[in-house]
Amino acid sequence: MAHIAVVDDKEILRESLEAALSREAKLVIAAEEGDRNDTINRAAYKVARFIPGGYLDEARIRSRMTDAASSAGLTGREIRDTLDSAISAAKAQVAGLGSGSPVDKPGI
Repeated sequence: MAHIAVVDDKEILRESLEAALSREAKLVIAAEEGDRNDTINRAAYKVARFIPGGYLDEARIRSRMTDAASSAGLTGREIRDTLDSAISAAKAQVAGLGSGSPVDKPGI
């Protein structure tokens, strides 16, 4: 009798988003002086869009982005301020789309 694997789509999505979070953190670490704030802002915004759907945890994003930004040479306050701005903007953008997860919305 053949075994059929049951695939949990939400788990696959979470794994993909964890990989995306890692890629974005690497981009922040590699950012050149003068581009670091914009880089962390873009990176945090991209992944923070998945907080409202429960696909990524805000504390996890903040921790990974803070570590990456610190490695890139940013200071605590500028990291915090940039993350606050990016995460707030991402949540507001997702909330403005109505119900459903951001994954269900084309172009996001």
